[in-house]
Amino acid sequence: MVDFSVSSPALQMEPVKQTDLPPVRRAGRGPSYDYFSYQSGPREFAARGQAMGAAASLFRMFSEKANEMSLTHWLQRWLRNNEAHIIREMDINHHSVFVAQFNYSVSDGETRVLMARGAYLLGTVPNRTDIGKILTPQVLYGPGMHETLPNGTLFQMVYLVGGRKQQIGSAGNIGSASSLVG
Repeated sequence: MVDFSVSSPALQMEPVKQTDLPPVRRAGRGPSYDYFSYQSGPREFAARGQAMGAAASLFRMFSEKANEMSLTHWLQRWLRNNEAHIIREMDINHHSVFVAQFNYSVSDGETRVLMARGAYLLGTVPNRTDIGKILTPQVLYGPGMHETLPNGTLFQMVYLVGGRKQQIGSAGNIGSASSLVG
């Protein structure tokens, strides 16, 4: 899984938690349990095929992990490059929290390939409990225009919340600082 908790010298951000969002009215049927009645397929393969499959799976796992790390690095670079703009927006509005959207695509191939598509500052709010003013149900779950990507590629959106790193030391010591978001 991609690590979306990134930081720059002055800012830190993390994914929005479900508890931070306004509740969603649910309607419709519950989950389908039809998969319990599916017939089981052939499970026996030769030992050589299992070993080759395990080696291929291990190689794929390492390549996917390297690709996920590159996506985290891309997001961290975006935050570092836009740090001055985000701080200026928070200072102008006298806010302490910002909300961002990060878009990436996931290919539907044998090995998942994740590609960064863009990151955007959606706005700033006074504190973390007010992010529902920006991330309304219409924004989160409503219709939107997105790129049509070829070959079954999935377009993913992640909403992130962040704020300034606050230096809180014990007895005023500079060396013992922790970072807080919002």
